[in-house]
Amino acid sequence: MARHPGLEAALLADRDDPELYRVYGDWLESQGDPRGRLIALHFADAKPEATEHLQKHPELVPLSSSWAFRFEWDRGFIGAVELEDPSASDFEAVIGHPSCVLLSSLRVAISGSFAADVIGKIAERESSIRDLIVHHTVIPFELRAHPPIADAFWDRVPHLRSLSLSGPGLFATLRHQRLTRLRITGQEPFRNDEPWVAPALAVLEWGDANNGIDLLWESRVPGPSRSR
Repeated sequence: MARHPGLEAALLADRDDPELYRVYGDWLESQGDPRGRLIALHFADAKPEATEHLQKHPELVPLSSSWAFRFEWDRGFIGAVELEDPSASDFEAVIGHPSCVLLSSLRVAISGSFAADVIGKIAERESSIRDLIVHHTVIPFELRAHPPIADAFWDRVPHLRSLSLSGPGLFATLRHQRLTRLRITGQEPFRNDEPWVAPALAVLEWGDANNGIDLLWESRVPGPSRSR
């Protein structure tokens, strides 16, 4: 599949500019890449034609053996993905697919102590993700045998703005310069006792998984505003 790093960088900087998608679509069509036609069909809201085009070009669609895999198209690319209990290799195959190069929203439900190995795959390349939701179920004593996701993860998600976590000890700590919203449900997701580094954090929600998000709330950063 054809790639244009310059146009992709421009789209990451301004994902709401439809003209950039059209320019990229025209360039892709000039390279004989079927994604160019898909972008045009999405802009035309030609859903039957887009479905037929994808059937003719299955290489545009990532495959997953996860028992629950859902995704949404956004102007020729996949904008949102939901996965449940993917393996590390399956997870990597989805988020590393060319159709997910502009992935904005990722929601993962995962159980077991190997969750850090799976979610950590995000850090193997610079990610476009802006909204990350992780529901992690694990028996706490199992965490001792598995290291958390290292701090290097945060450098690989520069576009991240919203993070929602449920489940204990998935990350070592929090270090992100541009994260603005953090939602925690249940136990502490950061294993180390180091102070968080999140200077842009404006909204922090912390709730009890059994009783609702607003019944337990705590701030570990100066001056965040509370929001439902």
